[in-house]
Amino acid sequence: MTAFYAEIGVKGIQRYLARTPRLRGRRGASARLADATNQETMKRLLGARAKINEEAGSADGVVSLIVDRDPEAIVDDVLAYLRTQLPGAEFQAAWSTGVDYLHAYQAIKESRTAGRSPVTAPFRTDLPVPPEFPFAAPCRLCRTAHAVDEVKLGDREVRQVCADCRMRESHGTRSLGKDAEHRLARQLGVDRVQGFDELARLDPRDDSPGSPSGNHLATVYADGNSMGILFDRLAEDDGALKKVISRKVSEHTWTALVRATEQVRRPGEKSLCVVPHVVGGDDVLVSLPAARAWPFVLAFLNGFGELMAETLGERPGLPIPSASAGLIIAHVTTPFSLVVDNAERGLKQAKRLTRGRGSSVHALDVTVDGTDGARFPALKADDLRDATADLERLLTVPPAGRSNLLQELAVERDPVEGVKRAETLAKRMGFPEKIEPFTGGGPIGLGHALRIVRWWR
Repeated sequence: MTAFYAEIGVKGIQRYLARTPRLRGRRGASARLADATNQETMKRLLGARAKINEEAGSADGVVSLIVDRDPEAIVDDVLAYLRTQLPGAEFQAAWSTGVDYLHAYQAIKESRTAGRSPVTAPFRTDLPVPPEFPFAAPCRLCRTAHAVDEVKLGDREVRQVCADCRMRESHGTRSLGKDAEHRLARQLGVDRVQGFDELARLDPRDDSPGSPSGNHLATVYADGNSMGILFDRLAEDDGALKKVISRKVSEHTWTALVRATEQVRRPGEKSLCVVPHVVGGDDVLVSLPAARAWPFVLAFLNGFGELMAETLGERPGLPIPSASAGLIIAHVTTPFSLVVDNAERGLKQAKRLTRGRGSSVHALDVTVDGTDGARFPALKADDLRDATADLERLLTVPPAGRSNLLQELAVERDPVEGVKRAETLAKRMGFPEKIEPFTGGGPIGLGHALRIVRWWR
């Protein structure tokens, strides 16, 4: 028996959450988004007119429904409600018929990707209302919309804000407590930090000599690989696996996040050291102290891949999804929207390296190297794990020595000559064996390794 399957969600959720500079504003949008799109909210809104699509799993910012008739009217009502809750967001909706969710999902995915309305899956975009009066004052928080009201920040400061920032700053929104950050804090039994400054100060003194102390954050944007291929193959399968796999992907993403967070927690720590901004499906966007970035990334990628392998087992023709990540390290004062944009570009570079056939990471320290991430190659996660012992030995080189090595590499335009100069310097300083693993043409070059160990733990 066929039914209509409809999906309505926020487009560009990462950029939407990042449009305000403060963690408080990001939290407000995340909490409202989670509340507006959760399953209980949709049940109250739609009643018996639609059912929640349990096969799709749960993801903040996405509404997945099963509708017997008139899906367009249902979509209109959901979009109208979401617009009242998230004034500045951009929404997309698509719906299609199918004998099950995965068959309908293929048409929905193609429609969303193409950005048009093919007959098989009608598609709709819902944009925020543009300002009608060109001389209206701009919002003093996000600077992307016109101000419509004033809000009080702290005890004295009052600012003119747009409708979306008014929603983010309202006490009612921030006290909802339904987003991923609240959930993770409750599950681990810790408190949330007050802001990005406090998050960075969780590492008041970095263990690595020469690293900036307590004022840098890492932002990690991770996403699954080979998911499209997997769902295409599952749609052709008559087995029971396709009934549960979408939900399992969401569960495995959450489990991998929890385990990676537990791995980087310090003994006795009472504050949440990983702040999730987006956790939905196979997408994760988090911030954490820069000193914990590398163990977190590798633990998350490894955990997600292992969980997916356990679920799928040995099934010929089915790819085992992995995940890739963009990792940005930046000073705590760097605008969050800029960090997110760079993390998204880094994720794309990481995915291009393996083309969906393995975990990978692209990392960039914008404080040292700026935002030109194209200068630095992405790396396979397996290569990073294999090089762990070598990176830890390189970390024991005094910070001045590592700085001098980087200078030697930068002097020569010819990379080969630069490496030779670095090798000569390392011999003179008494640690040639510590740079040797990175000078022989392996997957991690010396310059890249020196930048990695600046934050390696």
